[in-house]
Amino acid sequence: MDQENIPQRSISAMAVEPLLKRDTFYPAEEDVVVGLSEESPGAPSRYNFGMAVVFSVLPFVFNASSKVITREIAGTGTPEEYTWMGWTVPAGTKFSFPIFLATVQFMSNAVMSAATYKLTVGGSFLHEMKEAGKVGWLMTLQLTGTKAASSIGAKTGLMGMPLSLYAVARSLGIPCTQLCRVVILKKEANRTLLLSTGLVFFGVATSFWAQIKIAEIAEENDSHAAQISWSFVAVFLIMGVWMTGLHGAFVEKVFDDKNWHPLVSVAYENFVAAFVCILLFPIFGILGLEDGVVVLICFLKSSSLQLLVLALLFCKFWSNMCATYTIYYGDSFQRIALQRPAKIGSQMAIELVAFYGFHNDQIGRPWVNPWSFLIVFSMGLVIVAATFKDKSHKKDKKAKKLNKKLGTCDSIASGATITSQPTVDRTTTSQPTMDSRITTSASLASSVW
Repeated sequence: MDQENIPQRSISAMAVEPLLKRDTFYPAEEDVVVGLSEESPGAPSRYNFGMAVVFSVLPFVFNASSKVITREIAGTGTPEEYTWMGWTVPAGTKFSFPIFLATVQFMSNAVMSAATYKLTVGGSFLHEMKEAGKVGWLMTLQLTGTKAASSIGAKTGLMGMPLSLYAVARSLGIPCTQLCRVVILKKEANRTLLLSTGLVFFGVATSFWAQIKIAEIAEENDSHAAQISWSFVAVFLIMGVWMTGLHGAFVEKVFDDKNWHPLVSVAYENFVAAFVCILLFPIFGILGLEDGVVVLICFLKSSSLQLLVLALLFCKFWSNMCATYTIYYGDSFQRIALQRPAKIGSQMAIELVAFYGFHNDQIGRPWVNPWSFLIVFSMGLVIVAATFKDKSHKKDKKAKKLNKKLGTCDSIASGATITSQPTVDRTTTSQPTMDSRITTSASLASSVW
């Protein structure tokens, strides 16, 4: 056998191949020390379903509190007439200003995430932001534009719908997120996607029908009871549902491609989203949804409103941070699928406690037979749809186990060296026998495995 024609291989290549396919009879002619590269199959994966579950459950109290505070802010009216530099705000003006809340929320999230990064991770945060800016203007626009639109749409829907209806309607994000992952991340579309989509749409339609009936009965009993704002619902369906799915897919993509730290992602997208919201102020003013001057007058004149906004900002930061970590350790679908079942039941419970315990007709809703049972039924449909798992998750778990095994082999091989084989003349008797070659092969295979 001609040794010069035998292909030379490193240990990293051998560790990936089945044992019987390895050429261990003739090692390489030079010493080789191999380490674990970034492209190696044993490279660590960010996917961790356990951590995704933890970060989806962790902000439960903050999520529920933020919904109550937002509804309380939307129901807050000016106790008297406010005047400022020729502008007049009549008494009783409701503070239903979603774009203002979104703007201050984005700025607060960015500042608090930067401070958290500095305290927990350390290093130069400005350097990390500069590196994040290299992602390009298109991805920046996709991240921040969808972030701003989804937040504004969600707050608009929360201010224009009862909590239980909002919780069910928000579940439209389950099929929307799955569809966005299919289109953007090239995930596989299957029957599970179609079945979950059908269940969610049927559940949302049932909930809307039941809520309309309950609103009619509530208005007969109390003329000041909160009603459904269909203009706000329209904004929510366009921005709060589709943009949430798009934003989750884009965040997942940047984690896959750029491996950002979650806190850097929160800070980067929130800083730019705040400026996007500022640009949207004139559009909302033209549409008659929000007047920037009236917003500032109401906010500066009311100390109770300022305290509510500060409490809301604290809750939203924790919710946003945990949601980003859920995508980081899982994916955008798991973020909404893991959180939605818990949120749905809690929203209706908050409504009943607020109505019967605190006699609050802005947040609370009465139990009306049989329509309230239909709402519970619609919640059950959505919860069932949220429990459907993507088959790709099972493949990811199998791949993770395989990568861990291969990574162990590469780690063992990284500390091994193969000494150079002295050049042997074919005519001499110093050529190693076949038995010695087999012994060398067996010992090398044993050290690798």
